[in-house]
Amino acid sequence: FCVPLWLNEGLAQLFETAEPQSGTLRIDAIDSDRLRRLASELSGDASLPLRQLLAAGSDAFLDPQRGRQFYLYSYLLVYYLAFESAAIPSPRLDEFVRPAGAATNPSERFARLAGAEVDSFEPQWRRWVLERRRQRG
Repeated sequence: FCVPLWLNEGLAQLFETAEPQSGTLRIDAIDSDRLRRLASELSGDASLPLRQLLAAGSDAFLDPQRGRQFYLYSYLLVYYLAFESAAIPSPRLDEFVRPAGAATNPSERFARLAGAEVDSFEPQWRRWVLERRRQRG
């Protein structure tokens, strides 16, 4: 399997923030603090373009200045793909993690998973983050 770092770290954070409930692990409860921080960042001038996240390697995630930003975006991107767009889990995810898929450009590869080009997906995802934040107060 060939799992890009943003997906690996986003999934790890989904399970990290999971809540035990009636003998099960609930991973669909969004982390309010992370949602608030990302909504605040998306409203500012220093937001991270998704193309940059999709192409990021371990150096970006380990960067002392911006590493937290890459983790934050990964978490909410994976949350959205899993619970809002139904891209995870899906047959598209199986294809996405196959080694042959890794040979393509990260943005093209993402488009196959998300079902939309990055340039049309990103504004929709950003609106969702901001709206979800407003709904949660």
